[in-house]
Amino acid sequence: MPPLQQQSYQSILRWAHENGAPGAILFVRTPHEEFLEAIGVADAKRGSPMRIDHAFRIGSVTKMFTGVVIAQLVAEGDLSLDDFIVVHLPPCIADHITNSGQITVRHLLRHQSGIYDYDKNLCYNVRRYIFERKEAWSPLRTVEYAFDRPAAFSPGSQWRYCNSNFLLAGFLIDQLSGRHHSVEIRERVLNSLGLKHTYYERYESPTSELAHGYSDFGLWQYDARDSTALVGGEAGLVSTVSDLAVFARSALRESDFLTDSVWRIRRGEPNPLLDEQILPVEFYPVLRNDFGVILNRASSEGSPWFFGHFGGISGYSCFVWYEPTHDIVASFFQSKMSISGKYDRIAQEAARALFDLSVQRCKAVNSTGFLGPEGSSGGGRGRR
Repeated sequence: MPPLQQQSYQSILRWAHENGAPGAILFVRTPHEEFLEAIGVADAKRGSPMRIDHAFRIGSVTKMFTGVVIAQLVAEGDLSLDDFIVVHLPPCIADHITNSGQITVRHLLRHQSGIYDYDKNLCYNVRRYIFERKEAWSPLRTVEYAFDRPAAFSPGSQWRYCNSNFLLAGFLIDQLSGRHHSVEIRERVLNSLGLKHTYYERYESPTSELAHGYSDFGLWQYDARDSTALVGGEAGLVSTVSDLAVFARSALRESDFLTDSVWRIRRGEPNPLLDEQILPVEFYPVLRNDFGVILNRASSEGSPWFFGHFGGISGYSCFVWYEPTHDIVASFFQSKMSISGKYDRIAQEAARALFDLSVQRCKAVNSTGFLGPEGSSGGGRGRR
């Protein structure tokens, strides 16, 4: 994979396409500029072009939405972060999760539960994404692949990213609200922010056109849009780059969207396993893999922190990041995933390049009052 030449937003988008993504979309907004452009195709079979309003399955970025709802429920007094999950989960689930009587809600939201990650189960992956990829996969069927498995570590003693944590967080919302968590996400987040092009797949009617996404298993490739969507507290939303940018900017800065009490809860208490990584962070000193939010930054020394999440799911890869010092938001979609992890690496490198480039352009305006030209608008399919 040739190195990314960080020259412009457009060059970052073109680099992802040239390295194998059939289609890609990039959105960047700062106080000084806006870039929105699509490249490639949304349907490789028909050759239809990717548009800036095409939607993608956003995978683990869904965790950020789930985290907001959980924080709101805590602020409203429906549960405590120190409650053990066995108190709120139905016995048919809690009785099969190792250490459920010792795992707190906080442990789930910080990936410190030690619960076995269903996504690491080979049998699950072979059945889910190869032999039974078009069959019904409910959240309950998915979580069964974590049942009665030994814990990776005792609750609170270590940290390990685990999709089972937020799958269970979705079940917590179901139990506490008495309705599916997609309804809570709809009413508390999507409707509140006016995200008209975002919807919860399989539980809501589509409100935007889902682009085709492609899974690469080496000698075998398939169109993942035909596969049954992964749904649960850890995944399930379909969105556009523009909607994701609105959500991230609203959820990751102090605004009217979240009350002061929700902000205090999301900031929480310092995470002792991550103190060395989070002490330099000025704005959100303890938000590191808490409530579905991850910290990231460019490799250059002194780079500011960006807050958000990567999303990778069969056929689709994306991210959304927000940087509060310069008020930068960036979201990116690409329509391919591979078993080799190539497109994860593309997304990670594209993110780092965007961090550097967007901050540099903001600093240039602050120091000179002048912003140099960005690339062309792409034949009317993008805008600046």
